[in-house]
Amino acid sequence: MPQRLVIRLGLILFVVGLFTYFLIPTFQFYSLSPEEKKQLEINDPDRYSELVKKSIKLGLDLQGGMHLVLEVDVKALLDRLAKNKDERFSAALEAAALEADTTGEDLVDVFDRKLREQGADILLYYGTRDLRTHEDVLSYLKEQADESITRTLEIVRNRVDQFGVSEPAIQKQGNRRIIIELAGIDDPERAKRLIGETARLEFRLLKEDEVAFRVTEKINDYLLGKLTEEADTSAVSDTTEEAPRDTSVVRPEELFGTGETGEDTALAGGDTTEAAKTSVAKEPLFVFPRGVMAIKANSVARFKAVMEDPEVQRIIEQEAGEAEFLLARKPDPRLTSPEEDAQFYRVYLVNKHAELGGETIVDARQQRGSLDDPSSAGKWEVSLTFNSEGARAFSRVTGANIGKPMAIVLDRRVQSAPVIQAKIRDGRARITGLETAEEARDLAIALRAGALPAPAKIIAERSVGASLGKDSVEQGFKSAIWGLALVALFMMAYYRFSGFVANIALVLNILILMGLMAYFHATLTLPGIAGIILTIGMAVDANVLIFERIREELDKGKSTTVAIDIGYGRAFVTIFDANLTTLIAAIVLYNFGSGPIRGFATTLMIGILASMFTAIYVTRTIFEVLIQRRVLKRMSI
Repeated sequence: MPQRLVIRLGLILFVVGLFTYFLIPTFQFYSLSPEEKKQLEINDPDRYSELVKKSIKLGLDLQGGMHLVLEVDVKALLDRLAKNKDERFSAALEAAALEADTTGEDLVDVFDRKLREQGADILLYYGTRDLRTHEDVLSYLKEQADESITRTLEIVRNRVDQFGVSEPAIQKQGNRRIIIELAGIDDPERAKRLIGETARLEFRLLKEDEVAFRVTEKINDYLLGKLTEEADTSAVSDTTEEAPRDTSVVRPEELFGTGETGEDTALAGGDTTEAAKTSVAKEPLFVFPRGVMAIKANSVARFKAVMEDPEVQRIIEQEAGEAEFLLARKPDPRLTSPEEDAQFYRVYLVNKHAELGGETIVDARQQRGSLDDPSSAGKWEVSLTFNSEGARAFSRVTGANIGKPMAIVLDRRVQSAPVIQAKIRDGRARITGLETAEEARDLAIALRAGALPAPAKIIAERSVGASLGKDSVEQGFKSAIWGLALVALFMMAYYRFSGFVANIALVLNILILMGLMAYFHATLTLPGIAGIILTIGMAVDANVLIFERIREELDKGKSTTVAIDIGYGRAFVTIFDANLTTLIAAIVLYNFGSGPIRGFATTLMIGILASMFTAIYVTRTIFEVLIQRRVLKRMSI
């Protein structure tokens, strides 16, 4: 046998062995029962991780999971970056956000146009020493918007990686959205909270209790006076309870020892924002259960509306300077009396500007509270470690404000407000009062990964149950097997021995396809299985073209060897052109598609390359080897 054929045959055998080797971990992993997988994960975690890493991954449509679309709130970013604001700014930003959502146009460009329509220049609101021209501001804002998307993508990826999801699919879509696919996840709600949480941590000093109570009284008086004016009545009784001047309102016994915690709860039966804006003056907003400054839980929307009132903002600035009211993250159960069911959020008057931000945190770990601290002993908390810059700033702030309460603010909600007991020099702090290990771990993950540069919200989600995923796997593979079997039977019946050779190439084609997917750690989806079935048809189609060309040459009286040479030579150009155009379409689908579409494109691209090798190279080698060995004297076709 010529050396040329020996080399060709050796290459084919090498390819078969190589891709079989790549598939061994996949066979081993998926041959295990769920119980055996759990047992292996416990007894030999390294071996389990190796099998998972080297196996073909199943998409969320095959093993269950979540598909989320996260949208970054560029409007909130533009609002935060503004140096100055007025009514024209707010109106233009609101109108621009609505138009950009409808048209898909860049929000910065729309915002600039809306401002110009109102006779304002964007430079007025964002101009600085470094941003002196209109073009400088536009360029800066677009750069910040793009950077916020990129940073959000990386932060979300870090959070998901630490959450423990195997092979998540996270990619940018358009100029404001991120597609997230989490296969095999068993706690969707927790994942949504972790991904969507902004996790912007700030340390802010509180205003003195006397100042805070004075401001709340003036706001209540303003609201009651507004109600009197609107109703045109002669008198309105002020039912506001006189608040005792209790200096322990926001002072736990030890630094970071106690405080209010948690996340927002659904305000069932509470005011909607629109309703609140039309009834902001119906009754006193601030109440004082047990002498503590608070609002009722069903008044959160009303609280936000009141805080937007220009007169209320004027009162706060006049009485307290640069300050604002923030709510606790959860209702305080200690403020609810046995005789009433109403819940209350504590209210804090804090400095508008943070003394320190979460960007200087280098580590955050969940832990149990120390037994040395009775107030937090055994309770879950998060330990924070600052970098050198943050440690110096924290030491300076705590040293200058001993005896004063400092609010730990997470996403504009007060997590706790302990009193600074001493100067903290070691660059460490604690967030206490967390209810569960899960809550502490998720907060630590979010803080380690960093705060999102702009708020992000989940605008679309789709969940696939594990049982539905299992059914999809079974149905998908049944379809593939039936498709392969029917095609193989047709080729054998129509092309006889040549059809048998084509079937060998077909099996090898699937082996190469799956082996490459395993090597590149690709994810197999339900559309991906459809791509495999399509690949089977395309591989057979190439052999049909070749065999028909060979038939034509045999009918002209050519020998088997000559007919094979001419048949493969003439069919090659047609096969190459057809596969090239399909490959280009698959590449476009992969680059611009998402989720299931990319799964289909992946298997299609690999399948096209594999079919070119098997349909042309492998089958011709088999025929030439058989002719050289004198096994094939006359073509059975």
